[in-house]
Parts: sequence; structure tokens; C-alpha cells
Amino acid sequence: MKQSPLIITLLTTFYMLNSPLYAQESTFFLGAKYGQYDFTLDHASRTEEGHGFSLLGNLALRKGLALEFEYGDSGKAEFDYDGDTIKGGQIRIQHLGAYGVYRTPGSFYGKLKLGVSVNRLDATELECPYSLCTNTLSRDDGATVYGVGLGLTMQGRLRTELEYTVIDEDVDVLQLGFLFGL
Repeated sequence: MKQSPLIITLLTTFYMLNSPLYAQESTFFLGAKYGQYDFTLDHASRTEEGHGFSLLGNLALRKGLALEFEYGDSGKAEFDYDGDTIKGGQIRIQHLGAYGVYRTPGSFYGKLKLGVSVNRLDATELECPYSLCTNTLSRDDGATVYGVGLGLTMQGRLRTELEYTVIDEDVDVLQLGFLFGL
């Protein structure tokens, strides 16, 4: 009878995992998004939008809840700066995020997401009077990410989503994406 607690634990775990609560099968989606990154820089007289991509994985849990993991790159955007030492250059953000996502029921759905992101913001090819600055400035930080979107599920395994996300206090993005269920 020494094995009794082990057998009871294994049987209990088996019945819990096969209960109606866990009956819905999780689905994994892979996807890509392309969109426009808007930079809001203090003292910038002009900032172009960056056009970049994101790659993501989405694990659908149950009742509209999901976990989403994303890598994104804004591409380079030109900026002019009203500073004493820096007059302009190019800016780029790369981000790696993990989010909790809720999608409303139905084939046409709303989407809310909230999570965290690790960001690397690079200012390169800086224009400096008298060559008084380095060519590149970088900043690494974390940020709370939030976003809203609309989506359409087609044939059960293909999703398309239009999403607005704030990934840093200075950067937001509007993207169109496609996800394919595996």
C-alpha cells in the first residue's frame, strides 16, 4: 500500500485532465504582421513612420483566452531633432513581447491584449554639428504593452487581424496580420 498515494495522484491527475473543463483542445497559431510604426520623440521637429513586421505565435487556451508571443522590428525611420548636439538621424525599435489576449466569440471578433515587452530603441546615422556625438545611441528597456483589434476567422484555421498596439511610451503601431492554425 506504499504506492497508494502515487496511484491516487496519477488517477486524479488523469481524471482532471480529461474532465469537461479541459475538454477543449488548445490550438497553436503562427503568424506574421506588417504595419506602420509611429514614433513620438520629444523635441523632434519631424519623424517619419517606420514600416516593419512582426512574427508571432499564439496559443489558444479556452473561452477566447490566449497567450501570444511576438518579435517585431520597425525598420528604420528618419527623424529631425531640435537638440543642441543632435540634429537628426534614423530610429528603429526591435521588441520581444509576451501578452495575454482575449478574443470575443464568433468568426468576426474583437481582440484585447495586455502584456510586457523588452524593447531596443536605436538612433543611428546621427547628424551632429562639429562631430560632437557618437554615430549610434541605444536604449534597452521594458514596457507594458496594450492593444485592441478586429479579426476574422476564415475556414477555422486562418485568421486575419487589424490591430493597434502601444509597445512603448514613444511608439505605437497599426498592423495587419495573418495567423495560420497548426
